[in-house]
Amino acid sequence: ESTVKMAQRVIKRFNQVINWHVERERGLKANPISNIVQKDLSEEIAKDEEFDDLPLISTTNVLLLLDYFKDNPYRFVFDFMALHGMRIAESVAIEWSDIDFEKNTIYIHQQITDTGEIDPRTKTKASTRYVPLQSATKQLLLEIPEEKRTGLVTLNSEGNYLRPNNLRQRHFYKARKHLLKQHPDFDIQIPHQFRK
Repeated sequence: ESTVKMAQRVIKRFNQVINWHVERERGLKANPISNIVQKDLSEEIAKDEEFDDLPLISTTNVLLLLDYFKDNPYRFVFDFMALHGMRIAESVAIEWSDIDFEKNTIYIHQQITDTGEIDPRTKTKASTRYVPLQSATKQLLLEIPEEKRTGLVTLNSEGNYLRPNNLRQRHFYKARKHLLKQHPDFDIQIPHQFRK
């Protein structure tokens, strides 16, 4: 059962319990979650089911992908996705000030849109979070001279924000095609699989 379907089932049951209390005048005059229950979640369910059909990715294939990008200026973006579970739009929006080398954390609080603008919010409230800074990524980040550690960690070749759709189309899918030729069992189909 998908996460969205399960959440919908739980919300409906909770709605029934609250309605029971409202009908019997047990301290509630109105049901505060009735609007949530009425919301059509079919689009979210379809997206969730499509994502649920994708295979879990293997560590071997994650390492193959990271190795492909090891000398690429976009290496950190792929590290952030593969090793830290970030969405593609979050990974291109990480600033040096978001990384705490003392506490070994990365603060995720914004994203870059496909139009190349910074959105000061993440996709959901729960997506604003701290994630542990992996030692392999930390080691690579510390190789960057301290005087260059300002602004966004990764920019495009013109010094502008990286657009998630460009990164996906021009770099991820090119890498996937290359790796599939060499490794027919390469199982990373879309960047969002790193979120599984």
